[in-house]
Amino acid sequence: MRRYPIHSVFVLMMILAVALLVATVTVRDTSAQGGRRAPGTGEIEIITTVDPAAGIDPTATVPAGFSWRVLAVQAPLLTPAAAANRQAQLVVHDGMAANVLFMSDSPSNQAASLTRRYVAGAGLGRLDEGINAATKQWSFPDGVVVLAGYRVRIATTAIDAGDNWTAMLLLVERFRP
Repeated sequence: MRRYPIHSVFVLMMILAVALLVATVTVRDTSAQGGRRAPGTGEIEIITTVDPAAGIDPTATVPAGFSWRVLAVQAPLLTPAAAANRQAQLVVHDGMAANVLFMSDSPSNQAASLTRRYVAGAGLGRLDEGINAATKQWSFPDGVVVLAGYRVRIATTAIDAGDNWTAMLLLVERFRP
């Protein structure tokens, strides 16, 4: 019997889950409703943010005329040799940092000279070394609907000028409110 590393099995399960989700999402004719769709009947889309400059946290803003139900988020962080522990938070707010709708801390700090991938999925809890030692999992509730102008972002405590987040990927159900 051939054995596969646990992270390979997990990745395969996530791919199958997304494929099943895409296959089961129904898009109905909503012309009688003015072109609007209710949550659960939208289009599945992968959003890729701009790759931010070193020392800058990634942010995704919901475009005007749409809402998102966030299904999954992932982004890797590379920290240079500068000594400091970073704490990465996944934050959803209405465009004003003072009006936070949801926030999840990473399960542990990230030290210098490491690369870690941060992930979140609807309904998943916090888990250190979620898939493997290089992955950290934020908690994220199921069914979070983010309105136009709202932001999904990462906020890094003690971010260094050399810290490098790459582009953040979001799997969302996009619909018109």
